[in-house]
Amino acid sequence: MKILQIVHRFPPRQRAGTEIHVYDLSRELARQNEVHVFYPVREAGSYDLIHLNREGLRIHELELPSGFLGSIYRAITFRSTYRNRRTEQKFAQLLEIVEPDVIHIHHLLSLSASFIEIAKHRKIPVVLSLHDFWFMCPVAFLLKPDDKLCKGPDDKCQNCFQCWNTTEADLISNYLANRNFPRGISRWLLNVICMARNPMHEFV
Repeated sequence: MKILQIVHRFPPRQRAGTEIHVYDLSRELARQNEVHVFYPVREAGSYDLIHLNREGLRIHELELPSGFLGSIYRAITFRSTYRNRRTEQKFAQLLEIVEPDVIHIHHLLSLSASFIEIAKHRKIPVVLSLHDFWFMCPVAFLLKPDDKLCKGPDDKCQNCFQCWNTTEADLISNYLANRNFPRGISRWLLNVICMARNPMHEFV
């Protein structure tokens, strides 16, 4: 079976909970399957796909532009954290190359939430592991600026701009506050796995 793992970072470039989990899982699955791992890296490139073979895994790195202006744009533009047409194009290209039997998404930070929909249109089964609250919180951890716990978006998501640039309030309302977005994607998933103590009812 061809399995495509998607994550926001991966060893040896970065090592944290999600990254190590995906690494260990991929190595184990590779004992009896063809495992591909797709993740972004911040380089001086321009959305270039780099293909590597490492430790029995087929690695696909997407080189995203680094640099000061790009960092500022990402910091102030909410849309760029959830939607990126360039990464969507590269993902579609990768699907043509790999032709996976199943996709396991662990995180889409720095990629695009629309990857799930792209896979759905190609009729590829998708499993989503929820490692944090990224699909409903712009800072991913439901923490307010004062480090107090947030109960999540209110009905119109007006509380979310406190964690984001106030000029992006309209985009936050359109994307994050729309509860049909996280709930809607569940229709396209083969399975949802909660790695953290996430309130599943918020997503499904």
